[in-house]
Amino acid sequence: MGLALSIDSFGVIIGGIIAGISNNYFPIFISGFHLGLLLFGNFLGKKISKLEFFPDIVWSLLSGITITIIGILKLISI
Repeated sequence: MGLALSIDSFGVIIGGIIAGISNNYFPIFISGFHLGLLLFGNFLGKKISKLEFFPDIVWSLLSGITITIIGILKLISI
């Protein structure tokens, strides 16, 4: 998931440059948000994984389905 977010972040930066956003802090801003959201997701994942009423396979499938849906939505929005 980290690789997908990195590629997405790169795409956002390139899109911002094409759109004419000339702020030098734009890449740092985007990177900071991605890092913060990844850390929050890691924290939340550790909390949720301690719940014992779902087996581990459910969390793995949910993660895969989520990243697939996000990818499809990004393709549709182009």
